[in-house]
Amino acid sequence: MEKREIKFRAWDKQKKEWLIPSTFAVLGSGFGMQYSGMWRSLDLDKFAVSQFTGLLDKNGKEIYEGDRVKCFDNSDRYQGAIVFDKGAFSVQIENCLTNVTSYDIGQTPAMFDFTEFEIVGNIYEKEIK
Repeated sequence: MEKREIKFRAWDKQKKEWLIPSTFAVLGSGFGMQYSGMWRSLDLDKFAVSQFTGLLDKNGKEIYEGDRVKCFDNSDRYQGAIVFDKGAFSVQIENCLTNVTSYDIGQTPAMFDFTEFEIVGNIYEKEIK
């Protein structure tokens, strides 16, 4: 099994921008990060934290929790948001014929045969495309 680099980013809810820390730490009372050479405690009322999935989209961009992606298979495309739930990253697919469906990125069920992903935005910003 290939090792995945553990990385995080933080969405500043007030400034509406991403902070990419050089170091990220889980503290007893929450999260902390080193950004621009200084340690900062992250107030989760002011910041949203997203973890890197270890995957790249079709354009080579890193896919993080909270990203909205298009998922392509051989006949159709779906769209959904990346979530971390029950120890796995999943895509919550929004345009299925049934209700919102979630599937583990690493174990595609028989009903889907996704060949690639493309980031189209995230749950914090407007969609890119």
